[in-house]
Amino acid sequence: MITLRGLSVELEGTPILPGIDLIVEQGSWTSVIGPNGSGKTTLLRAVAGLVHFSGEVLVAGAQLDSINRKELAKIIAYVPQHPVFPSEMRVQDYALLGRTPYIAYLGTESRSDLRLVARVLEQVGLEPLARRTLGSLSGGELQRAILARALAQEARVLLLDEPTTGMDIGHQQQTLELVDSLRAKRDLTVISAIHDLTMAGRFSERLLLIDSGRACALGPPHTVLTEELLGEHYGAPVKIVDDPAGGIVVIPLRSRASIQEPGQPAFESD
Repeated sequence: MITLRGLSVELEGTPILPGIDLIVEQGSWTSVIGPNGSGKTTLLRAVAGLVHFSGEVLVAGAQLDSINRKELAKIIAYVPQHPVFPSEMRVQDYALLGRTPYIAYLGTESRSDLRLVARVLEQVGLEPLARRTLGSLSGGELQRAILARALAQEARVLLLDEPTTGMDIGHQQQTLELVDSLRAKRDLTVISAIHDLTMAGRFSERLLLIDSGRACALGPPHTVLTEELLGEHYGAPVKIVDDPAGGIVVIPLRSRASIQEPGQPAFESD
């Protein structure tokens, strides 16, 4: 569904991605992981056609730059981590913006558009807040409203940049379960950037680990989420535990140097 060949991005003359190759199959879920500043968001924005890049991005076999913006919006929906949004707009109206690619110029939304948006808001747990303004929402509620707008696009590819930012653990789980359920029902292709490595390993079929813009590992979670790889690229010790219910749990460990011995003073005076 998505093919990257030598994808490279420079921002203000600084190389961010020096060349990424990746094939994402239709209906699959691939998560991009890596330390802060590694280029995860830039990669998603390049696939969405939001930043200039060199190399190739193919969408269902077509060159990304050959697809007009309206048609591209029917194929790819992008959920940014830090969106710009009109704070006085109601949740329902914001979600309706996802139907824009399907509405004729100077046209208005149809009853089927309204029904679809109502169904999406129910799915993300925002139906009771449909008439609330975006500015009145909590961080987690706002993130779900942004996801609702993307789902209303009915796109075939969903790009999620930290989709659970600001959510409590319950809504994190519910949101990712919803995305996974819709992926199965609609044959969606999902590419996400997720800081929570346990969640990434639980929901994704493949992980791409990047560091300083370079692809360092690609494969199923059990081959990428290893103590050696994570310790090397995140610079922190971790313990990997197999979850009996399925998946992998990544546990951060305190470094020995930071653990104070019993009876040892917190600091030494001169």
